[in-house]
Amino acid sequence: MLLCSLVLELYLPSCNSLKEKRSKIMSLKTLLKNKFNISIIEINNHKVELWQRSELGIAFVCNTRNEIENLVNSITQYVDSRRDIQLISKDVQIY
Repeated sequence: MLLCSLVLELYLPSCNSLKEKRSKIMSLKTLLKNKFNISIIEINNHKVELWQRSELGIAFVCNTRNEIENLVNSITQYVDSRRDIQLISKDVQIY
């Protein structure tokens, strides 16, 4: 059994306030959690003055490395497909 830790750095170009940022991030977190059955949290909240940036921490468990790679690809493709959010970077750790 393998554990995957995924960090996504996001750019939200249309956000003009903290309220807008929180709304978009909450919506994305709920959609990802329900669609992919993962644990997800917004990290680096000390950067709240950066309304157009966010980082999400994601964790999940799979039986094989191939399953992890497929799930990471599915998650990043889903985030990339959103018009209101741009994926800046991803960091994958497998334990």
